[in-house]
Amino acid sequence: MERKLWDRKLRDALDLYSSEVVALSQEMVRIPSISGEEEKLALFVAGKLKEYGLEVTVDEVLPGRPNVYGVLRGKIGKPILMYNGHTDVVPPGEGWTDDPYSGVLRAGRIFGRGSADMKGPLASMMIAAKALKGAGVELRGNLVITAVIAEEENQMGTRRVVDGPIKGEFAIVGEPTRLNVCTAHKGDVAYEITTIGKAVHASVLHEGINAIYKMKEVIDSIEKFAVELEKRKRHPLLGPSTISVGTIEGGTIPAAVPAFCKIKLDRRLLPGEDAETGKKELESLIDSLKERDPDLVADVRTIVEVPPMETRQDHAIVRTIREVVLEVTGRDPGIEGVPYTTDGAILVKKGIPTVIFGPGDIKQAHQPDEWISVDEMVTATRIYAQTALQLLW
Repeated sequence: MERKLWDRKLRDALDLYSSEVVALSQEMVRIPSISGEEEKLALFVAGKLKEYGLEVTVDEVLPGRPNVYGVLRGKIGKPILMYNGHTDVVPPGEGWTDDPYSGVLRAGRIFGRGSADMKGPLASMMIAAKALKGAGVELRGNLVITAVIAEEENQMGTRRVVDGPIKGEFAIVGEPTRLNVCTAHKGDVAYEITTIGKAVHASVLHEGINAIYKMKEVIDSIEKFAVELEKRKRHPLLGPSTISVGTIEGGTIPAAVPAFCKIKLDRRLLPGEDAETGKKELESLIDSLKERDPDLVADVRTIVEVPPMETRQDHAIVRTIREVVLEVTGRDPGIEGVPYTTDGAILVKKGIPTVIFGPGDIKQAHQPDEWISVDEMVTATRIYAQTALQLLW
């Protein structure tokens, strides 16, 4: 069958099914799925994908925490396009106008925890697969939807995907980008620095070593280093690497010289930088301080690491989705970077070129009254479906 005929059949199916994305996303928002409690939503997603005609696997990554994989098989099975979305959300917190799990539709927006991040985008991916199946499109390659756990924690769900049998030649991660095409994001590393002092009674403080005062030297040095980072290197899409002190704790009671102090730092890495290099930079700062202060005892530990991500702007996945966005919306989205981290970093690290693309705005995430635009979800459904057709035809 000619490609133009498949295009028409797919458009007819999208006309029929696209409106279903609203009800589907509302149902998903109404199922609480805070990190660690994804099972109920995962089983719902699995049931829907089976209903849509995909081959479904439920993969228990941890007890009660399954990934779900849905496969729309092509005639050859190659290439493989992966659509990646996460089922977990952050806790709702306080300050909501409506119940955070209401999924209420108002003024063209669906409200609720996870509506933008990222149940709405995942619903768009699912309905796109339904439209492809419903149109009877004979794809050459496979479309795989991976609905994963723990993106908001340690990305264990997508780490499981890339270490398992499900592979892909390219991927789209459906984080909210306002329907812009994003090819890069910074990495995020958390370091912990501990200074060790000597505890004595505060009445004889000169016999002790104040770990908090020692940490002040370290913090002052990090603050200067942060200024250097801003000037050192800039990425054309992401700007400079950054570092900041986020938490501090130390001591036990006011009447004792503190024997320890701990800080935790956030370091945003550019593509080409890594956590080990960042750790060595901090250790070098501390070594310089020790040359002036022999009483300084400090160590650096990496506690969280998400690598940066970048996909070549001339790669087929980037060119294709950009062309489809232009065709569907009438605007060229260009190419952007995003400041937050995603599971795309795990995919790219495993050699899978990845684009971040989805309906919704990340500014709505992790706050009260989170919402997503219905129009954007419907448009995203068309873009996901037509991108799959072009890449897998």
